[in-house]
Amino acid sequence: MLIHRIFAFVACRSHAFGKLIKGSDVKLVSDGKVDWKAMKHHLVSKHDLEEDLRLSAATEDIEKVKTARLERSGGISFIKKES
Repeated sequence: MLIHRIFAFVACRSHAFGKLIKGSDVKLVSDGKVDWKAMKHHLVSKHDLEEDLRLSAATEDIEKVKTARLERSGGISFIKKES
C-alpha cells in the first residue's frame, strides 16, 4: 500500500511519470469511423463501445460522434458532432 501511495504522489506531480504509470488516452472513433485496430489492441469490444455510447452519449448512432476516447481511467468519453 505504501508503494501505491508513493507512486500516486509522484504521478500527481509529474506528467511524464503519470503517463508511464497510468498510460494515455486512445482515440477509438474519429468523425463517426471506428478504429477497429485500436479497439482490438486495447481489448474494447463492439458491445462495450455501443453500451457506453448509449449510456454516455445518449445515442445509438456512431455517425453522430465526432470523437470517442478510451480514457486513462478505463472509461470511454464521447464528443458529439455539432448539429
